[in-house]
Amino acid sequence: MRRFFCASLALLLALVADYCRADVFGAPTGVESLRRWVQTMSWYTAKIDSVSRILELAAESDEGLAAVWKDRMTGRRGHVRRIADRIAAEGQLAAGWTAEAAADLIFTVTLPGPWRVLTSVAGWSKERYAREIVRLLERSLLPPEGAG
Repeated sequence: MRRFFCASLALLLALVADYCRADVFGAPTGVESLRRWVQTMSWYTAKIDSVSRILELAAESDEGLAAVWKDRMTGRRGHVRRIADRIAAEGQLAAGWTAEAAADLIFTVTLPGPWRVLTSVAGWSKERYAREIVRLLERSLLPPEGAG
């Protein structure tokens, strides 16, 4: 039964993620993909937070759920790396940043944990989360306006 649950959960999360990827990676630029990623993660995380919290906690003691969580996080890292690689290829990555380091930052600040703290503890709305995280990432990863 547990194996069926893990497989079903993985399939459900993969189907929703496929829908989101089309919008994010269909953007005309890497910077717009980044904006769409953060906006998508804001509403998507709100919908899956209870499931992600269960997976995060259960991953410590259940191999099946740990595999589902690892699969989701590996896929997520791949998506943000694709965004960071595109920003770099388009010459839009600020000096001092590598695509790998940029992907690490994007991955970390868009994880469910930071979203949960900012929306539940700090009281941010999903809209404020998206706006502030986009601003943080753009100011951190992109060259200053007028540079270049």
